[in-house]
Amino acid sequence: MKTLTQIEIEEFKQHRWFIMHHNKNCSICGKEFDFNGNSYFGHLDDGSYAYTCEKCSQQMTDAEVYTNSHRHSYSIPVSNAKLWRYMDLAKFLSLLEYNSLFFTRIDYFQDPFEGALGIKKNEELWSTKEQEWKKKWIEIRSNSNNVCLCDSELQLLAEQEFKKYRKNIKEWRTKNYVNCWHQSDCESEAMWQLYTRDCNQGIAIQTTFERLYQALPSVPQPSFGMVNYINFNEYNNGGTEKNFHPFEAVWHKRESFAHEKEFRIIIEDIVEKDFHNQNKKIRVDLNLLIENIYISPKADKWFAELVKDIIKNRYKLWLNVKQSELNEQPFF
Repeated sequence: MKTLTQIEIEEFKQHRWFIMHHNKNCSICGKEFDFNGNSYFGHLDDGSYAYTCEKCSQQMTDAEVYTNSHRHSYSIPVSNAKLWRYMDLAKFLSLLEYNSLFFTRIDYFQDPFEGALGIKKNEELWSTKEQEWKKKWIEIRSNSNNVCLCDSELQLLAEQEFKKYRKNIKEWRTKNYVNCWHQSDCESEAMWQLYTRDCNQGIAIQTTFERLYQALPSVPQPSFGMVNYINFNEYNNGGTEKNFHPFEAVWHKRESFAHEKEFRIIIEDIVEKDFHNQNKKIRVDLNLLIENIYISPKADKWFAELVKDIIKNRYKLWLNVKQSELNEQPFF
């Protein structure tokens, strides 16, 4: 029987899942929420969730007000979107042994642009633009407090604020951890080649967004989304057209990686003390997480049987294991 704490955790997870999929439009009338406007979450008479505009909130029994103060630059896939992780046998055994997904700290990724704000040659232009915004913000704040500052004083304060801002951005990269998946309705020949060291002994686990969400714990609270693939030279270059918030840099990658169709889970550890800890293990419910296990199309029959035996006899898991059909023979 569930304890009260477990019930509350489950309620929180379902509450968050519902809002995640209805954060742009009223779940009753479909009206789009205004930026910085209010929306309302609660339950209808039949106990079902609702996330609504002010008018429709009158249909709820316990409406709580929210403020739509931020538009994320990443998108959320549909609930049944298929997600894949391709790996070698060692990583698969690690998943089973620890019942955990591995998250890597942002600044330990091999891609030098991971979490980057832009291209180096545009740094000064971006910095100048950011300091201009800081200067305007300081001036507005000082005027509201009846404090008059000269231009040189405003500039000095803006530079000081900007240095703190850059420091926070760089520290943020050391406190956030990422777990990556490939989003596709079908297997990918390219992913088999890229993410299995030995294609003869590769394994892919397939899940859905909803299964993954339910398999993860609610604490630490993760963020989910699809990666945006961009030309970094066009972003954060001092212009006003193409910019993204520094703390959403992790949701952007170079266009040359677009074939990965990457879905990410990100967790933040604000109390991390060990700055050499490049990975984190987050426990998951494997029975909930895994919908299918695929054996590499190039694997021998003995390898497939070995994987099935390990799953069933060593780890006592009843999972659906199948051989990839990518190497089926055609006829002409």
